[in-house]
Amino acid sequence: MDQVIEEVAGPYHACQKAAKTPPSLQHASYAWSWPGGLWKRPHLVFAGPYLGKMFPVLVDAYSKYKDKY
Repeated sequence: MDQVIEEVAGPYHACQKAAKTPPSLQHASYAWSWPGGLWKRPHLVFAGPYLGKMFPVLVDAYSKYKDKY
């Protein structure tokens, strides 16, 4: 597969230029400010897989309360 990609993309100037460019930082690091109260900044994450399923978990950034569905 790699060889096929190199053969197809190799002759193109734009591909050659991009291949030699180092990856740029897409996201600058950012420190979250403390939320102003309960449920001002909820976070939804998925736990799993457990027994073949994914489970949503809602977390309040202020109290760290976790609510499972």
